[in-house]
Amino acid sequence: MASDIRITLGENMPPNAIAVRQTGNSFIPLSTPTEYTGECTDSVLDDTQQWWTVHNNGTMMLQSYSNTLEFTATELNYSHGEVASVVMHCMDSFSSSSNWYENIIVDGIDPTWEATFEIQVDGNTTVLDSGQTHIEVPSGSEFYFTFSTSDSSGLPVSIEVTSDKTAGWRHTGVDYLEFMDRFFQGEQVNGMHLNLTERHQAKEPSEYNLSLTVTDDASNTVTREWTIIISDGSGPTIIPNIISNGTPVSPESPARAGEDIVLSLSESFDDLDAIDDVSWEVRLEGQTIAETALWSEIEKLLLPLSEPGVYLIHILAWDTTGNMEQISFGLAVSPAFGVSPSILDYHVIGDLVEGDSVNIIVTMENTGADIGSGVLCSGDVCSEEVMVSAAQPSGPGVFSAELILSLTGTGPIDLRFEWSSDSAVSDGVIVIENDYVVVSQWQMPTQVLLGVLGVLMLFAWLAHRTWGPESQRP
Repeated sequence: MASDIRITLGENMPPNAIAVRQTGNSFIPLSTPTEYTGECTDSVLDDTQQWWTVHNNGTMMLQSYSNTLEFTATELNYSHGEVASVVMHCMDSFSSSSNWYENIIVDGIDPTWEATFEIQVDGNTTVLDSGQTHIEVPSGSEFYFTFSTSDSSGLPVSIEVTSDKTAGWRHTGVDYLEFMDRFFQGEQVNGMHLNLTERHQAKEPSEYNLSLTVTDDASNTVTREWTIIISDGSGPTIIPNIISNGTPVSPESPARAGEDIVLSLSESFDDLDAIDDVSWEVRLEGQTIAETALWSEIEKLLLPLSEPGVYLIHILAWDTTGNMEQISFGLAVSPAFGVSPSILDYHVIGDLVEGDSVNIIVTMENTGADIGSGVLCSGDVCSEEVMVSAAQPSGPGVFSAELILSLTGTGPIDLRFEWSSDSAVSDGVIVIENDYVVVSQWQMPTQVLLGVLGVLMLFAWLAHRTWGPESQRP
């Protein structure tokens, strides 16, 4: 059996040499590694050999057989400003070869940088010492960062600033970088996430790491680390609760006159100080009722409130660094339960003459928190039923009753107000003391005459006083 095999013959071509430098741009660093990667490509039917050489002014400093090359210029006795000649060699199995090469200058001078740190609190600016490794800033203050760089090559320098403040916190720039941020106390300090016992204990201030990385064109890198310590820049957190008669005050359960009303500050805390180190002051309606008070004195403070009304409470607290916090709020003290009516005023419309009719109007107030109803009576005659209004924190409930009374006899008029309350399960009678007297019809003209004579006598006396005896002559 026979067959034909065709072989195509041609001129052997040298392999292709392709390489890339991974470090630096126009320069390479002196003291840190420089890396190259490369590849020799040829026909699929051929194998190639690849190696690297590094020369300094014609002298081979390094030879390496691999796909990548890594060297540190200072370890090969290079100095700043010298030229490294890097060659990648490729040779196929037919000894045909090609090279890739680069002459690159060694940069041995690190970039330089300057940093300025400033904080602003309430419009006041303070310059911090960036030369210190620990920088203390008040919690929540405006923290301004400024970085400027330069390099002997005159080429751009990259700036990167990172921090563990939050995940991904990073700022970058070229030659110049400026930004502002705020740093707060973290969750390790006292807060509502802790129980009462834990949040009342002293805590260490929060700390954050700040890292600066400055890189020049040759990949020379300078780093610097700072620790940012968050100082206590805020006053204590004041959380007041009002307890009346042993029950927390709420819209459904208000504070009431006559009950023990207590100001509770148990939920309060300072972010760093122990609660025992906080100083307190409490004012009620502008009057100081607790001053420079310790926690044992102020945690449960009995308020001197015995009457219904709306009272202004002002609480101040200082931590050990002098930070102050204050809050004000109004406390409505509701009237005590029950009905407690009393007379404010009464008057009569009409003449108290037998046979006539008069309107007697009585104005009353209720200092109790319950409502009721009642009637105004004289003898066996009573008015229509009126509602006894409930008192409010702003004042008693005011109401009035009107009785139309026919005067069938003479003498004093007895008045009384009869009331009852289902909600208070109580009732009562108020006797209205008065000086009303009913007179008969024949007495009325005499009274009028006596009144006229009295007026004439008054005029005569005034004339005598004014013009003397001549005023009495015709």
